[in-house]
Amino acid sequence: GHDVDLLESCVNDLPFEANKPSAVICHTVKGKGFEFAEGRPEWHHKSRFSAEDISRIYTALEDQ
Repeated sequence: GHDVDLLESCVNDLPFEANKPSAVICHTVKGKGFEFAEGRPEWHHKSRFSAEDISRIYTALEDQ
């Protein structure tokens, strides 16, 4: 689910069988790549961010 190239390749192969529905299931980690949010459910639906949260997000983006 986090390998964008593999996901794109999979989607380009759709449909897997003609005249049948296809499904792609992605196993992902919520907050992947943001150490402070990774695997922490409270970040999944977070709608309000403190100044510290925003700073941590920008720092994490700069480090990528």
